[in-house]
Amino acid sequence: MKTLFTTLVAVLLVSASFAQSKTDAEIKKLSKDRIKWLLEGKADSLATLYDQKAVTVHGNGMVKSTEEQLQDVKKGVIKYNSIDVSEMTVTDFGKTAVLVGKGVFNIEVGGSKMTANMAYTEVYLKSGKTWKLIARHASPIQ
Repeated sequence: MKTLFTTLVAVLLVSASFAQSKTDAEIKKLSKDRIKWLLEGKADSLATLYDQKAVTVHGNGMVKSTEEQLQDVKKGVIKYNSIDVSEMTVTDFGKTAVLVGKGVFNIEVGGSKMTANMAYTEVYLKSGKTWKLIARHASPIQ
């Protein structure tokens, strides 16, 4: 009986460690939505995700406020042709969640096309039942 109980507990613990948490699923969906909206140039949709005080640090070192980021999308300053994510993990801190990802970004800036392998961090804060993107930082992978 003791062996059966120990085995059952071990199986439950292993199963729980592989299960995707609700927060993990929500944050990954928001990040994928963000990518979709960037590709489609949907600044209004992005505005629902970004906190008004959010800060974005681009891979080239440019720092943008929420308003600046949304204006760039509206005006097509940066055109996102494709974003292929290869890794995405979420760490849940309760009311804060941190997503770390890697991907290949194909963009156009001023008519010049470029491809960048990037690692990025997105920080989300939960207010009530809604997650808001409060910070994003991207760095090129050499």
